[in-house]
Amino acid sequence: MDFLGNHTLYIVLLISLIVWIVFFVYMFMIDKKISKLEKLHTYDLTKKDS
Repeated sequence: MDFLGNHTLYIVLLISLIVWIVFFVYMFMIDKKISKLEKLHTYDLTKKDS
């Protein structure tokens, strides 16, 4: 427990880093899903025009 009392700044930075990593992973996953939907939508539009 002495580590937590002496290194609170490092703990805050570690938690902040974890939050940022989770945020960017989530954004990457959302981007992949949106790209997939855009590709599907474009395919549907080209199919209807034919």
